[in-house]
Amino acid sequence: VVLDGNTKLEKVGIWGEQTDAWEYPTSLTQPISDFLNTDVRLVYKGPTPRILRGCGSPKLLGRTEATKFADMMPILVGSLASIGELNERLIQAGENEIGIERFRPNIIIRGGGEPWTEDSWKALRINEGEGSLDLDVVSRCLRCQVPNVDPETADKHPRQPWNQLVKYRRIDPGLKFKPSFGMLCVPRTEGLVTVGMKFNVTATTNDHFFINPMK
Repeated sequence: VVLDGNTKLEKVGIWGEQTDAWEYPTSLTQPISDFLNTDVRLVYKGPTPRILRGCGSPKLLGRTEATKFADMMPILVGSLASIGELNERLIQAGENEIGIERFRPNIIIRGGGEPWTEDSWKALRINEGEGSLDLDVVSRCLRCQVPNVDPETADKHPRQPWNQLVKYRRIDPGLKFKPSFGMLCVPRTEGLVTVGMKFNVTATTNDHFFINPMK
C-alpha cells in the first residue's frame, strides 16, 4: 500500500497526551478488527514532534529531543553482566534463568565491569572516530512486571524475576517501590550501531533521580 495519499492525519492520545498520527486506511485495518472483534486503528507518528518528558525534558537534558510513541526514552541499554548476576540469584532460588530480551533493550553491552556499574553511567560513546555515537544516559529504567512474561511463549511467571529484583534493586530515590534494570538514553549525535562495536563510559554520576514522564 502506498502511504502517500492513503493516510489521513488524526489526533491520538497516548499516556495522557495528545499528538498527531497518520492513520492507515480501513482496507488494512478491517481484517484485524474482524479477527479481534473490536475496532482497531493502525497509525504511525505524524509530523509534530513529541517532546520528551521526565528526565529527558529540555529543562533537565539541556536540549529538546523528541520521540514517537515510546512511553520512555528512545534507547535502553542493558548489561549482560547484570543479567548474569540476576540469573545467579534466580537459580539459587530454584528458578530458571532468563534472557536479557525480557527487559527489551535496544543495545546490549558485554563487558563494562562488574554487574550494575551502569547505575552510575551518565554518558556513553559507541565506536570511536568518524561515525561514533554519543548517548546521554538520562535515568535508570524502573520496571513493571512485563519481564515476568517470556517473549518466546507469552507465558507469564507469577513471581519472577520481579520478586528477586524488588529484594535488592529498588535503588532509585525517584520511585522507590520500582526495581531498576537497564539505563534509558537519548542520542546526542547520529551514528550507526552494529554488533561488535566497542563502547566507552565517558561520564558518570551519583545523582540519577527518576522522574515519571507519564504524569
